Amino acid sequence: MENNNLLQSILSYSKQQNISLDKEAFGFRLLTHPKYPNITSVIDTLAYFEINCDAYSVDFKDIDITPDHYLTFLKGRYAKQDLHQIQKKNNTYYLDSKKTSLAHLKQRWKGIVLLLDHKTTENQPRKSKNKYALSALVLLSILFFTSLVSKYNTIIENLFYIFPIVGLTLSIFSLKDLFKIDSRIFNKFCSISSSANCNAVLNSKKWKVFEKISFSDLSLVFFLSQLISYFVFSISNNTSTYFIYQKILLLGSLPIIVTSIYFQKFIVKKWCPICLAILTTLVIEMVFVLNTITPQFNFDTIQLFIGIQIILVFGWTYLKKILNKLNYLRTHEIKSTRFLRNYSIFKNAILNKSPITTIAPKNTLADVTITLVTDPFCDHCKNAHFFLEELIKKYPEKLHLDILLNVDIEDEYEEYKLLCQRLITIQLSEGRQHFSGALNDWFKNENVFNWLDKYGSEINESRANTTFIHQKKWCAKNQIDFAPVVLINGYQYPLIYDIENLDYFIQDLINDSDFLHEKQEYNVDLTLV
Repeated sequence: MENNNLLQSILSYSKQQNISLDKEAFGFRLLTHPKYPNITSVIDTLAYFEINCDAYSVDFKDIDITPDHYLTFLKGRYAKQDLHQIQKKNNTYYLDSKKTSLAHLKQRWKGIVLLLDHKTTENQPRKSKNKYALSALVLLSILFFTSLVSKYNTIIENLFYIFPIVGLTLSIFSLKDLFKIDSRIFNKFCSISSSANCNAVLNSKKWKVFEKISFSDLSLVFFLSQLISYFVFSISNNTSTYFIYQKILLLGSLPIIVTSIYFQKFIVKKWCPICLAILTTLVIEMVFVLNTITPQFNFDTIQLFIGIQIILVFGWTYLKKILNKLNYLRTHEIKSTRFLRNYSIFKNAILNKSPITTIAPKNTLADVTITLVTDPFCDHCKNAHFFLEELIKKYPEKLHLDILLNVDIEDEYEEYKLLCQRLITIQLSEGRQHFSGALNDWFKNENVFNWLDKYGSEINESRANTTFIHQKKWCAKNQIDFAPVVLINGYQYPLIYDIENLDYFIQDLINDSDFLHEKQEYNVDLTLV
């Protein structure tokens, strides 16, 4: 089961510290960490997003000298530990924004305090703008809808729209696990008292009938049908007939209201505030329809009304299956990726073969040398090149990238042969950085004539051809007959992993002294000439 409190605590704390995080990207990276929900997974994931996380060991007797706001692991149920926010205001302590006592904290204290760097990222203003844009879009949509329906009904009749909208919103939040909604406001609302627990009620299977259809399903379909039917009946000038149907349905919902209250009170013995809010909405609707609206019946609308209900019931049944499948796939993806990111398995795979003698002597202070054997005319090589270049930018002091071309230039057209020779000439005369930049430009545009116009056609044909021959021999000797191939300190990157998966392991490789101290061999006879 996902530890949502762990993720939410980090996101909430980060927001208050003005640290902007992409919820989806951060959440996936955290949940797929092999050591999740261990503290290591938190620190590693934050480090990946370039956020420093300092962990301190603090005895409870020293809690008074801790910062006013921090994250800490506390003892949870079943010998587990949960991540929480602690805030101190005027000598009063708050646990996840709720007032708490020192005695309670002492009982759960584990002595681990986490502090994140207080900084603002460049993405935050853009996110704020997006938030305002979304709010403006919602507001404009509401205004448009209001102006559209206002001409069909009286003011009193239009007020009825409020109830199905409120009911539909509550119904969606009652299905928050299905829709993957996480709202701190509704979470607090659901735990408003010690006897309140929405999850206990909504997920209860104590009555078999709820294994087939839930109260949340009924309420969502009911309020959605109310909203759509009301709009359709309004524009067809059958508002009065619509309220006759609603009167029948609302009176028919009385047994469901009573059953729900009985189920919460005597079966689960917990109250669901969202459920009670939905029931209250139904009662208010009933009072509104019975005392405010004077309905008139039109038999011609029966088929229309029934048709809308049937479409919504089958539509929701189908949509729910899709959502359940997507949630299952996401859960499966998280578990699979967590297994994929297991560094021990990766290390065993990469060390399974003997290291390949590197083609050039190591001339860098970087801990990890990545060798990319590539082909300028290969799409997969292009993707690998861009990925590795970005990876090097993230760890410029720790990583070094060598690029070799596995190309039989004698089989290429003259212009492509010239391009390859010019690339090698740039590599020999101007160095790796200029060579990589030229290769970057080629992969971005792949127009040989434009590229030659930019980089020229001056070549050292003899040295270039000799270099190609040496590299081709080296590839043949080491049975490298395809591209791209990646070597890490001479060890061939396992084929069972996508090259992009290296992003999961690079920090571990950099910090793995055993791997870094493996003996490396360099063949000076095959160096670039």
